[in-house]
Parts: sequence; C-alpha cells; structure tokens
Amino acid sequence: MTDIQHYEDRVYTTVDVCKILELGIDPERLAAWPNVTLPEYVIAVARARAAEADPLELEELKEAQRPRRVLRTEWGILVIDLEESEPGDLSGWVLQVEAFLEEDPYLELPHLRREPGETVGIYLSDLVNGAIENGPGGSLLEGLSEMGLEWTDNDRTGQVFALIGSSEPSQPLNLPRLGGLLPHWLGKSDVGRVASTVRMMEALRTVTEDCALPITRAVLH
Repeated sequence: MTDIQHYEDRVYTTVDVCKILELGIDPERLAAWPNVTLPEYVIAVARARAAEADPLELEELKEAQRPRRVLRTEWGILVIDLEESEPGDLSGWVLQVEAFLEEDPYLELPHLRREPGETVGIYLSDLVNGAIENGPGGSLLEGLSEMGLEWTDNDRTGQVFALIGSSEPSQPLNLPRLGGLLPHWLGKSDVGRVASTVRMMEALRTVTEDCALPITRAVLH
C-alpha cells in the first residue's frame, strides 16, 4: 500500500491545493488533511446568533465549531467533508466541498443609495460567489453535476461556494473522477484573483439592483 503524506496546518498556494486534490478525496486521503475549525469570524457570527437562544441557531454554532478537513490557502480555506449519511451506516456518504474567505468585509455601494443616510452594500463572499458561478470555471459545474456534485447556495457567513453530493449503493459517487475534475475547476475559478478583483471600486460600480445579488440596505437615524 502506498504511504499517504500527511499535511501540516499551514497556508498552501492554490496550485498546491489542486495538486493535493489530484491525489484523491477518498476517506484515507482526507484523513491526512489538517482537522480544524472554520475561521474565527464565522464562529463569532454563529455565537452571536446563538445568544438569541434559538435552538436552530444553537445547532448552527455547534456546526460552525466542528473540526473538519481543511487546507488553508492565500485567500481562505477549502473544506471537504465526507460523512456517513446516517451514523453507523457505511453504505451511504454525503460529500460537501466548500470554501470560506479569510475575511469577509461588508463593501458599501454608495451609487445605489436612494436617500440620504442610507447604507447600501454587500458582503465580499456574495460577490465572489456570483463571479465564480458565472466565471471561467462555471462551464465545468455541469460536469461536476453530472458526477453527482451539485452547486448550492452560499448561505453561510464567509462562504464563497458550496458543492454537495450523496453517494448511495445504487448510485455511488465516483471519487477518483471527482478528484480529477475538482482541481481543474478550482484552478480555473481562481478564487484569489476573483476576491481581489470584485472588491475594486471599478467593479463595485458595476453592481446594479438587477444583478440578483443579496444587496442589503439600512437607514441610520
């Protein structure tokens, strides 16, 4: 049996991350990845929501604090979760591939103000998410979908993308093939470049009311 290299909890380049993905995303390979929690700001938001004592928010905090297999990059972290569909049932698995930014600033969009004193803006992660889905790597999402890994909404703090798939005895996920296409998609999506580009003033000025992005508004009195 080939020895599997274990990886340190440090920052890797996107190229290095893609090379690691190419080696495979089976349980044995993923076990060699660092087992760490999500960025502290993600946990902090979940903790603030949990302070409202809503049972659902408490579950979100518990989930945010759960260690998972992570590779750190220059722009954030790549997370791959491969878990049993049901505890103790080894016949079914759920695969989730997601990424979080190192920081997720709120970016103001003053050109969209409708009245004095209004604050209009969007989180960087939401801009990056839209740019990735519709960017150069977007054409490869169909191939991932055909393999059973579907693009889902980025509904978590700081999350720039989330892909999820289920592996059942009657329809197993082809992990070797996914391990080949995922790094190609990630490299082509170039998250670091996108995160730097979409936050520039010239790019922010192109954001409109009709862009279907989660723009928020608040009026300070």
